[in-house]
Amino acid sequence: MRINSEGPPPNVIASEWDDVTDVEYVTGGAQKSVYRAVVNGEDAALKLVSVFHDEEEGPDPETVLAYWQREIRVLSTCQADTLVRLVDWAPRTIAHDNQLYVAYAEEFIDGPSMAEMDLPMAPSEVVKLGLDICTALSSLHEKGWQHRDVKPGNIVYDQRYVLVDPGIAFSDEEPNITETGCMPPGTSGFRSPEQCDYWSRYGAFDGRADLFSLGIVLAIGFAGYHPYEAIAGSDATGRSLQSAIICVEWDPSCCPALPASTIPILSRLLRRHAHQRYRTADQLSTALEEILGKV
Repeated sequence: MRINSEGPPPNVIASEWDDVTDVEYVTGGAQKSVYRAVVNGEDAALKLVSVFHDEEEGPDPETVLAYWQREIRVLSTCQADTLVRLVDWAPRTIAHDNQLYVAYAEEFIDGPSMAEMDLPMAPSEVVKLGLDICTALSSLHEKGWQHRDVKPGNIVYDQRYVLVDPGIAFSDEEPNITETGCMPPGTSGFRSPEQCDYWSRYGAFDGRADLFSLGIVLAIGFAGYHPYEAIAGSDATGRSLQSAIICVEWDPSCCPALPASTIPILSRLLRRHAHQRYRTADQLSTALEEILGKV
C-alpha cells in the first residue's frame, strides 16, 4: 500500500464536511497530517490520522485508533489554558487515495515551538515557560494522566507556552497500547530513566517522569544545550543522551552556563530516582515562582 504522507488535498477535505472551511496544509508525517482550517467557525488545527491496513507500512488499525481515541479522551477531560484545547471531537472519517483517515480538531496555536526558538532563552522567559507547562502537567496529573513526551517540539508559544500532542499519554486506568518490542514511549534524550525500564512501559511510573523531562527542557532553555551533552559527547545523538540519562547522575558542573539560582531546582528535577524529585508539578511551580525575580 502506498502511504500518502501529506494526507488528502485541502479541497477534498473542505468538500467532505460542511462545517470545515479555509483548509490549508501545514505539515505531515507517515501517520498524521495537520491542516489549518476553520472548524465550526473557529480557527483550528485539523489533524488527520491515517489508518494503515498493511502491518509492514505501520501500526495495525486498532493501535492507530486507540491512540487517536486516547488523545481525544485526554483533552476532553483535562482543561488548562496552557494545555492545547479540543475544538471538535465528534467522530470524523474521510477516505482518499486508498487511505482511511480519522480526524479531530484542536485550537490552532499561531506561534513557534521552543525547538524553533533561539537558544539560550532569557532566564526569566524560561521560568515563565516552566510555570506554564507546570499548569498543563498539573491538569493532566490530577486526572491520572502522564504526558510522556515533554520536549521543546511539544511546547508552542502564542502569548503563553502551551503543551501539545498528548497522543501517547498514559493512565493506570487505561489499557496499555504500547506495542510489544517497540521503543519506550517518548523521545530519546528526554525520557526519564524509569520510562526506559522495560517494566515501566506498563505503568510503573507517574507524573514525576514528566517533571524529569521538563527539567531537561528548562536546562536547554537556560544553557542553550542539552544538560547531558557534556557526558554524552559533543556529537551526542538522542540514543547516547538517553544512555547517559539512564546510567549517570547529572552533575550541574556539566552546564556552566546555568544561572546559579536555577541549579538547586534542576538538580532535583534531574535525579535518576523519581522519589528524589519534586512530587508534583505544583510543588515545582512554587519553586520556580521563588526564583522568578532572581534570574
